[in-house]
Amino acid sequence: MHVAQADSIGTNTATHWLLDKAWLCVIYIMAALFAITRKGSGGISTASLIAILLFNLLPFFTGYFWISIIAGVSVFSLIVQRLASRLEDSVRGGFAFVSAFAYLTVTLLSVFVYAVLY
Repeated sequence: MHVAQADSIGTNTATHWLLDKAWLCVIYIMAALFAITRKGSGGISTASLIAILLFNLLPFFTGYFWISIIAGVSVFSLIVQRLASRLEDSVRGGFAFVSAFAYLTVTLLSVFVYAVLY
């Protein structure tokens, strides 16, 4: 009987994690779609800034901060690659560097805030 209770608790926790974090995955996907559908350099810059803010603020609202940060880094790298492919050849490297620098700076601040608060 004790083993049966442990199995039900483990299953319940896995189901809770999937349902509880589904909204986070939806927001990541929506931000990524918004970012890659922008046209023109003004829209690309705005989409990049919105993605940076979203991917660094959302982990605070979950119980899985580090997993959310890693997911944000991976999705953001795909977004930057997609956005850079729409720019001219002369600006791609600069855009990728500035976006990565801004993202890493905001992520570092996010980790510092997490360390202080938790």
